[in-house]
Amino acid sequence: MDIKEVSSNSLSFIGDAVYTLNVRTYFVDNGYQASNKLQYICNKYNSAKGQRLAYEYLKEKDFFNDKEKEV
Repeated sequence: MDIKEVSSNSLSFIGDAVYTLNVRTYFVDNGYQASNKLQYICNKYNSAKGQRLAYEYLKEKDFFNDKEKEV
């Protein structure tokens, strides 16, 4: 896949899947086992609001390089 040839919507779709997998893995690795509790907690992070809060936190910590900020 040539990333320059893929639409931003498609990249966003894939990015959401990667983000969701990382959030779920984090909570399972940290001992959460009840599926209903996992679903509830992960949805808070995977929602648009949760992703915005994560972005704002990382932005405040100057996490992104100049090229990432430009995008």
